[in-house]
Amino acid sequence: MQLSAAASVAQPAGSASKQASNTTTPSQVESLLAAEKRTLEMMANGASLSEVLDDLCAVIDAHASPASSMVCLMDTDGKQLLPGAGPGVPAAFRAAISPWPIGPNRGSCGTAAFTKQRVIIPDVSNDPRWPDEARDLALINGFRAAWSEPLISKDGEVLGTFCISYAEPRIPNSRDLELIEAAGHIALIAIELERSHRTLKNALVEIKNSENRLRTIIDTIPALHDSGPGLVCRSRRLGRIRQPALAGLRRPLRERGVAFWLDCCASPGRPGQAHGLLAIPTGFWRGR
Repeated sequence: MQLSAAASVAQPAGSASKQASNTTTPSQVESLLAAEKRTLEMMANGASLSEVLDDLCAVIDAHASPASSMVCLMDTDGKQLLPGAGPGVPAAFRAAISPWPIGPNRGSCGTAAFTKQRVIIPDVSNDPRWPDEARDLALINGFRAAWSEPLISKDGEVLGTFCISYAEPRIPNSRDLELIEAAGHIALIAIELERSHRTLKNALVEIKNSENRLRTIIDTIPALHDSGPGLVCRSRRLGRIRQPALAGLRRPLRERGVAFWLDCCASPGRPGQAHGLLAIPTGFWRGR
């Protein structure tokens, strides 16, 4: 994991903001590595995304006390954020910002998601990037300083934000910036893993549905007599099939059924190799 302090930090509107201490704690990197390992283990053991992110926020809160951290997830339309985790954030505040539109001057998280850049708000009480209609809500719930990191996938899609807040004005130092970047990276790993698992699960369901549709085609085609025009399949495995058996199927299923049987009948070397004949209006038979 690469930790970098590269990010422009907005300066406070006044001089009241407090500069965070630059004292180095040797255990920060170890704590972050342990948090990443635990995140991977929880995902592997089937924990839900909300459980994993809540656990991550709890670790960051304990490490950066008296901070409160929160993860917001982007909705499917990519226009609003929804609180996804944050055990230290008041429930009333989480409910009040569900959903939270993204855009310029939409607080630290909304602005970070919109600009795809880290946003540092040292003092919510006087920063123009925090909307006036939500300023009192933030202050009442202990949000005086808010720093947000956008969670961006390798494809450039914003998946959410990671936010660290304090109850007093505060400017981050380099160590704080490393912390929020690393914590955001871990949250991004968890979100992308969950999306990958969901995509795989949906793919497996689609494969199963495809198998069921194919089985429906096979079960719908009865074995018929030798005589009469149509597609005839002579096979120990497939039985005797004629094209009229497909007539009752909807066109997409009928076309797939014909293709399937022709392939089975005509391909040499298959188990239960068969000989397929296709009747044509002239009364002649054309071999496949």
